[in-house]
Amino acid sequence: MDLIKLIEQTAGVSAYKVVDDHSTTSELFFVGRKLETVRATDTLSTSVTVFVDHDEALGDSTFPVFPSMDEAAVKGALEQAVERARLVANRPYSLPQGGVEEYDIPSDFADLDPKEVAERVAQAVFEVPLEAGGSINALEIFVTTQRKRVRTSTGVDKTQTSHRLAVEAIPTQTDEAESVELYEWFEMTDLDLDAIKREIADKMREVKARKQAVKGEPQVVDVVLRAPEIEELAEELMYELTYAAVFSHSNAFALGDHLQKDLTGDPFTLIGRKAVKGSRYSAAFDSDGTTLRDQVIVQNGVAKALWGSSRYGQYLGVEPAAITGSLGCMEVGLGTLKEVDNCLELVSMSGLQLDVYNDYIGGEIRLGYLHQGGKVTPVTGISMSAKLSDALSSIRLSSTPTTKGAYYGPDRALLKDVQIV
Repeated sequence: MDLIKLIEQTAGVSAYKVVDDHSTTSELFFVGRKLETVRATDTLSTSVTVFVDHDEALGDSTFPVFPSMDEAAVKGALEQAVERARLVANRPYSLPQGGVEEYDIPSDFADLDPKEVAERVAQAVFEVPLEAGGSINALEIFVTTQRKRVRTSTGVDKTQTSHRLAVEAIPTQTDEAESVELYEWFEMTDLDLDAIKREIADKMREVKARKQAVKGEPQVVDVVLRAPEIEELAEELMYELTYAAVFSHSNAFALGDHLQKDLTGDPFTLIGRKAVKGSRYSAAFDSDGTTLRDQVIVQNGVAKALWGSSRYGQYLGVEPAAITGSLGCMEVGLGTLKEVDNCLELVSMSGLQLDVYNDYIGGEIRLGYLHQGGKVTPVTGISMSAKLSDALSSIRLSSTPTTKGAYYGPDRALLKDVQIV
């Protein structure tokens, strides 16, 4: 079946986009240290978006194409999509222009046998020394090769191949009275066995600390965020400066705004990146087929530029060559923070809560390390609350970089005088 031909023969279709996502995965599942399941998967998902010009507007509708669908079923789905698109009245815009391009996202295990990679990761995890009562209750390892292709009626035919490994583990600490577990998930694009061992060892220390943690006391204290929470903060600031947020007038910040008023901490710089070494979110183009471009979004605390998808960039009048596309990664500039004491280091949160419109940052703290006079006490059962504007103005960023998820930047950030309840 020639899918593109069927789309082009469908009456009413003004433009189209086809996205193919083909993934092969080698998987190992352990219970304790016993290998229970070995599995290989091969999946292909295809989505079709049709665009229909009508009444000086542009409508669109997206539907999946399943392997079980024959030509008649696809024709029927296309006709229904055209009818649905006629009910949508978006402001007109053009799909990105382009040609045939192929990209390989760098990975040092791209040429290795995926099953061998998974086995080496499992061996590394089980080489981590465990203290009395410590165990890995469950371990799942996924080694994936993903091939994504975007084709459009405007000549775009772009393909990128990426490789990643993911580890899902349940570190556990048990004694005669009870058992405490933590959930761990991390992904990598390079086979760094030492980093995997460090990650698991850190989680084993944290689950032991969670078992020993005492109820925290209300107080005002400096709080230290780790990379996952800094990433959440950066994501929120990035969103406020997207083309879409500005177009819909939902943005809390505008170009030229000073995000750090009365600065007493480190200047905050935020760069949207198409790729970060080691991040599975690295990409050459987005789901529209737009070639991605890095963008300095915040520089020294000042909102410098917008970013986002081709559609909303066009709505704002951005020149096609300057449109960034939907960037998947970010970089935060390093600061001056080194060793600190008399602070509460956040180890595990239910999620950082951010409300830029009500000037709030906070969240539930499941595990924290209270540093006082060289002594470290694990604490739990508390929450933090502060004004976001104060936090940004006083933020201190570490001089040590790390990569976590889509984020590259300081591994720690200190917020001054945070209320703990």
